[in-house]
Amino acid sequence: MKTYPKRRISTYAWPVIAVALTVSMVLYPEDAFAAAVKGLDVWWNIIWQKTIQMSWLFVCLTIGLILLGLSLGALRRIKIIFWR
Repeated sequence: MKTYPKRRISTYAWPVIAVALTVSMVLYPEDAFAAAVKGLDVWWNIIWQKTIQMSWLFVCLTIGLILLGLSLGALRRIKIIFWR
């Protein structure tokens, strides 16, 4: 006989939350639009700016480490060639 796991309350809670959010957006479109614009403003002015700064930091560090590795490799080859 096949047994099924017990259903948790989250099985019903998530659809109820989704329907409630959809109904609230339909009933109050101005508030929903203002909240969406504010969320996009936060994303563009805060999160995106910090992401760009961090990506430049990682790019600079990566390029620096690549150049360091290349220079150390070149020094090792020069040492092998000239100081045998």
